[in-house]
Amino acid sequence: MEYKPGQLIRWIEDWNTYTASETGEVRGLDPNYRYAIITSVAFDNSSIIAYCYDSNILDWVILSPELDHFQIISEEK
Repeated sequence: MEYKPGQLIRWIEDWNTYTASETGEVRGLDPNYRYAIITSVAFDNSSIIAYCYDSNILDWVILSPELDHFQIISEEK
């Protein structure tokens, strides 16, 4: 996938609620998303820099598509 500045992305930061199965497997039920706008992309698409507009603590983040599993939710055509 090609990433470019201006794309709106989101990723799961944490879970608001969890559930456990009878075997003890715990899974997240209600995701807590972080939202950001991509501002820069590495030449090989291995990382991006994005501005989080919904955060009180961190404004700028560096994300890896392989590790952070973010998804594009809006982009300019």
